[in-house]
Amino acid sequence: MYRNVDQVPAHLKVTRFYNGANKDALHGEEGCEAELFAAIDGLVALCEEAGVSMTHLALAWVLAQPDVGSLLVGARTPEEIEENTAALDAAVSPDVLRRATEITEPVRARLGPNPDMWMGGSQSRYV
Repeated sequence: MYRNVDQVPAHLKVTRFYNGANKDALHGEEGCEAELFAAIDGLVALCEEAGVSMTHLALAWVLAQPDVGSLLVGARTPEEIEENTAALDAAVSPDVLRRATEITEPVRARLGPNPDMWMGGSQSRYV
């Protein structure tokens, strides 16, 4: 997990999370790096406090969303498959899920309603 923008490889800095000044980014937006890494720090602290892994929190949060009908996960190793499937049985309290939403709200607010992580404004595939 990357804890600051300097740790993120250049080829990954193409989404709207990161400043569009990156030569490979096409979205043309300022990004939300400060909000992103503040949220990651907050989520790490929340996971430590709640005694849950980041994977379990992330998957439990997605499954708790009222409009989500399915969840797709990826894995590169058998251990990641085990971690992902264990998340289905992980007990994450509604309070922890609510706090995760609050922690990540500044990122959502900064990105706005555009669901396209690669293109901003009129370039979005969803406009």
